[in-house]
Amino acid sequence: MIKFLAAFIFGLLLTGSLRGQDSTVVVNDLSGVVRVEHSGTFEYVSAVGGIYIVDMLNANPTPALFLAIDEVPGDLALADSFLYYSLFEEGAVYRVPATQTPNPTPELVVGGIVLANGLAIRDEMLYCVSTNSGTLFRVDLSGTDFMAETVIETGADFAVNISLFNEDILVNDVSGDRILRITGLGEGEIPAVSVLVPPGLISGPNSSLQFDNFILVSGIFDGNLYAIDTTDYSTVDTLLSGLVQPTGVSSFSETIYICVRSTGQIISLNRPIVSGTEEVRFADGVSVYPNPASDYLRFDKLDEELHYQIFNTAGQLVLDGTLTIGASIDLRQLQAGPYLLRATDGRSLRFVKQ
Repeated sequence: MIKFLAAFIFGLLLTGSLRGQDSTVVVNDLSGVVRVEHSGTFEYVSAVGGIYIVDMLNANPTPALFLAIDEVPGDLALADSFLYYSLFEEGAVYRVPATQTPNPTPELVVGGIVLANGLAIRDEMLYCVSTNSGTLFRVDLSGTDFMAETVIETGADFAVNISLFNEDILVNDVSGDRILRITGLGEGEIPAVSVLVPPGLISGPNSSLQFDNFILVSGIFDGNLYAIDTTDYSTVDTLLSGLVQPTGVSSFSETIYICVRSTGQIISLNRPIVSGTEEVRFADGVSVYPNPASDYLRFDKLDEELHYQIFNTAGQLVLDGTLTIGASIDLRQLQAGPYLLRATDGRSLRFVKQ
């Protein structure tokens, strides 16, 4: 049920600021853990020794070696039944079939990228950044003869991770304490680089993840997990602190995962929730308020009956009914916390009960 609900949560339009929830250590003693990539039923994890498989939904997840590699893969990316990984020292990107069968035979995708690190894939185009030069490369995966093409010199002092951001690419410049944005990546467009998050907001941005109207970023130097409001890029909330060298940030289902390299841990964090009192868009012309709500959830300009179900963060159905035009949903029997409301026609929204 949790995986089913996740599909609705990603598409919501949310406003306000983020508040973190309790965190839990789900994996211990995985030396040098760097990245987590979610396949849908299990996770690939890069750490000392190579790539591991972990089932994060298991009560006691135990890493199993999937592919032995002499160096820690810099980044992981999934696309079209393949798992791609970068090798920093070798300056290359490889791929293997994305299965659970151990010891697959790696296929070289491209070499010659000095200190190859961050990976991102969109529309059969693989992007990879060189850490020392900050150069962003791309490889067309639609054919069989793979070649690295230079996209742009980003000017990053020490580029580590890259991530997708709408139609653009974000480059985390760790030494420069900034996040760069690469635009103009479409066919016939001219790539350009700009500073999305300037120095002074995050110390050592290592990994970033787009989440609703926010960007989640790990600060490897100060040990914090941040949320940046994408409406102005100057509002920064701290969701977690006290981490020692947090690296990869990823999300799956109801959970965000943070890799902590120095302790060999993977920490899970319940999805941050939105605080604020602004309206949430539910459908064209229909808005819902207030959010958070203490007693009633009101629907503005609803022109038909609404059959709904409300789920808690564990995926349990806690309330259902039919909302008539002009009426409100009585939330007084619900405990405080985040909830998902789903209409029987597929529309959904997330709200907070105070």
